[in-house]
Parts: sequence; structure tokens; C-alpha cells
Amino acid sequence: MPKLTPLTGTYTYTARTTAASTAVPQTFAADPLGNAPLKLDLTQTIVSDVVPGSVAFTATGKQFIERNGVLYTDLNPVDASGTPSGTIDYGTGKASLTRWGNNTALGVSVQACLTRFGDWPAREMSFRTAGSPIRNSSGYVQVTADDGEVLTATSDADGVLSGPHARGQVNQQMGTAHIEWGEMVPAAGNETQEWYDPAKVVGANVWKPRNVIPSTIRYNCVVLSNLPLNADILGLEPVRLPSDGRVPIYRPADVVVIHNTKSLELPNPAAAGATYAAGRADLSEAWLLDASGARVAASKYVADLAAGTVTMAADLDLTGVPQPLVLRHRIEELNLLSDVQINGELGLTGALSRDFDADTFVSSAMLFGDMFARVSNVFDQVTWTGVWSDARIGANATSEYDAVNYPITVLNDGAVPERWRVNFTSANAFQVIGENLGVIATGTTAADLIPVNALTGKAYFTLSAAGWGAGWAAGNQLRFNTVGATAPIWIARTVLPGATLDGDSLDLQLRGDVDA
Repeated sequence: MPKLTPLTGTYTYTARTTAASTAVPQTFAADPLGNAPLKLDLTQTIVSDVVPGSVAFTATGKQFIERNGVLYTDLNPVDASGTPSGTIDYGTGKASLTRWGNNTALGVSVQACLTRFGDWPAREMSFRTAGSPIRNSSGYVQVTADDGEVLTATSDADGVLSGPHARGQVNQQMGTAHIEWGEMVPAAGNETQEWYDPAKVVGANVWKPRNVIPSTIRYNCVVLSNLPLNADILGLEPVRLPSDGRVPIYRPADVVVIHNTKSLELPNPAAAGATYAAGRADLSEAWLLDASGARVAASKYVADLAAGTVTMAADLDLTGVPQPLVLRHRIEELNLLSDVQINGELGLTGALSRDFDADTFVSSAMLFGDMFARVSNVFDQVTWTGVWSDARIGANATSEYDAVNYPITVLNDGAVPERWRVNFTSANAFQVIGENLGVIATGTTAADLIPVNALTGKAYFTLSAAGWGAGWAAGNQLRFNTVGATAPIWIARTVLPGATLDGDSLDLQLRGDVDA
């Protein structure tokens, strides 16, 4: 018989069910709207555990169903949604209603409540996801404890699973996971508990496991898959690439740069004329940064790479430069690879000339051989056809430019790869137009033309006034090409879908030797 015990703030009753459910009328207060819960014992005569997802009953004129330990009412017949209205403890079969409407008649009737004997709870679990690899930080695990509480855990970028009552690890590459349910509690006073494990003591705390129902575990994750790219875009057949996408970025006989960069904070403020040592000699590069990370002008200090020092200028003025200054210094050397392993191990043909610590990096070096700026394809034509061609189109102009005795000159630090045309606007005046740069200068045949490259402050080229012959007319064209002392580089960067990587960057450094 259902019984109602009138307690202040809390309503409690126990029920015994028979093969035929019987509703017994009782009266009690209306819904307290979130105050003390109404407690019902659905398995008073049974000691077995309740099977999750099997409970359905009516009380106070409302239908209640259970999902993952939560009781729902006011069910929507279209999408089966409902209002969370309480919880159930699977171990005891006791339901706790937090909302039950304004019907003061109890009217409890159990439609479904499956129990089982000998159900074994779990305290830790291992499982494999439906696919792999898994996207970073996409793992989510949910389980219901034997007292009905829903426990959750999420994974971070390193695959570490954590939550208020969980800890574990996900192998994001293989799609496997191991998780423990529980929490850290003070070790003192718990030494005699059956769950106490000295191996799980950390400091003054110990891991206390918590029983969960294995059948209620659920997980979510994002599984990555790779789509083959067009071979014409890649430049090679995708079938030659390994399934995990890992390929060696170095090959035997490649030249690499082994380098190590460190920082040293200088005294605040830095003193004029003071010398500061980096702590190591034979540097390849040394430079100063201000407190905001911007480079300090080279005129404010002198670096002695051999000694490993920087000396501040005697007339040092750091007005407007935030301090403290930071000395960045690098050691490096070139070497030749003799062996390359897929695990990242590199073999060198020669021994390193000095020690490099664990913060050392290896960068690939692209060798271009000897490079120098030069001029090519000097010719003229009577008119401009709108087509950039390396051969004359139509007739040549009446006049000529004497490129033999007065060659067009270029320097390595100013010339760029470009096709140029000198477009005469009259018998003496002209424009200088680049295929990619457009109009960069105007001039006359009476003066040398030296257009300046704004990026370097040096001349693109020099046209001598003495080279111009007579007879130029408006519309005539002088065509020539310049080749810069640079090499083309194609940089292809691949980013995984949905990837969120920290520190993903690329640095390029131009290096070279000059024959004086």
C-alpha cells in the first residue's frame, strides 16, 4: 500500500507492487516548484538493481519515464521530448521527483520497471572508437553512476580525458581510450577502505573510484578521413603517399642547418657603452628586441659574433624604446645528411663542431648555386601591340639603343625579375612600364634614367643617356628583361580539416656569400 509521510519540506512514501498495478488515492500538497522533492520507492520488495531505460510510471496524474537516470514528464508524442522532473537511483530503485504538478492525488501506478540480479558495476573502462584518427579535443564520454548521477569527461588537445569525476587518456591516432571514474579525496582516514590503493596516492590525496553502470556509457568524437587530391595539383600520384600522411621531409645527401636560438634579458635600463655577453661565443647572429618584441635599430649597438657580445652605442638614446631589452643569439652550422628514418632520426656525414642542447632545431637548406642580376632580350619595335613577348612583334623602330657600348646595368640588391618596356610619348620623353609593376618612372633621352626599387632603396636598372640614338618617335618601344639575383620558391602548406594547432608557423631566412 502506498503510504505518505507528512514531513516538513520533504514528502516520502514507499510502495509495494504486485503483478497487477493498483493506484491508491492519497492527498498531499501541490507541486513545491523546486523545493523539497517527493520521494518514491518503486522496488520496495525487490533487492535487485533497476535496468537503465526500463522505468515508466504515473504519479499525481502525470506520466514519468526514465532516461540515463533522469526522470521526464510532460512528454511530447511527436519527438518524445519532455521536462526533466527528477532522478532515479538504479541501486535502490528510489525515485526523487522535483516537479509533479498541482494534482494533490498521488495515484502511483508502475507500468514498467525491469530489474536484474547480479549486475556488476564498473570503475574504469577501455574501449575503441568506431574510427580513427580522432580530431584533437573532440572526445566526450558520458556514463550514469549507480546512484543515478550522470558523469561526463572531455578530452583536450593532447587526448587527456578529464571531468569532475573522471580521468583518462585517448589515443587520438589509434582511436582507443581508457577512463577511470571517481575523484581525489584526502588519503588520511581512508586507509582501511576496500578501494584504497597506495599506488594511487598523490601527495595528501588518493583516488577514490566510483561505481558506474557499464551499459549506460556513451561517447562522441569527430573521426577524420582523408580525401585523395588531384594528382595534377599535387604533382605526384596520391597512391604513393602513406595512409597516415607521414612522409620524410629530408632525404640522404640533403643539406640542413642545425641551429639553436636563446634569449638573454639585459639590465633595465641598458647602459650606454656597456658590453653584455650572451654566454657563448662564435655566434652566427645576434640582435636586440625591445619589450614589445620589435627589433632595436642596429645603430644603437654593435654585435661581436666571435666573442658573443653586444656593446651599446656610446651615445645610446632609448627614448620611446620599451625596456627591458632582450638579446637574441643563435649558433648554427651546415651539415650533410647520410641517413633519414621515418621516426625522425637523422644521420650526419660529419660530426658536429660544438654541442647543441635539446632546444635545437633542424631546418632544410635549399641550394640555388651562383645567382646574379642580369639583363636579357634587348630589342625595339615600332609600336606597342599590347602583348608581352620576348621577341619583336611587327617592324623595328627607326632608332636604336646602343646596348653594346652603353649596356643597361643592374645590381644584385635592386634588380627584380620583370619584363620592361620604354614607351616613348614624344621624340625625347618616355615612360618606363613593367609587366607586373606598371609605370615606375618617366624620363628623357637627355639624362640617365635610374628608377629606384622602393623595397631596397637601390636602382632597378640604369639606362645611359648616351645610349639613345636619334629618330625616336611617339609610340616606339624599347623592350628588355631583367633577372634578379633571386630564386623562385613554391611553398605549399597543408592544414588538416578542423585542426587547431598552437605554434604552427614557418620562418624563411635568406643566406648567401658574396665574392668581392
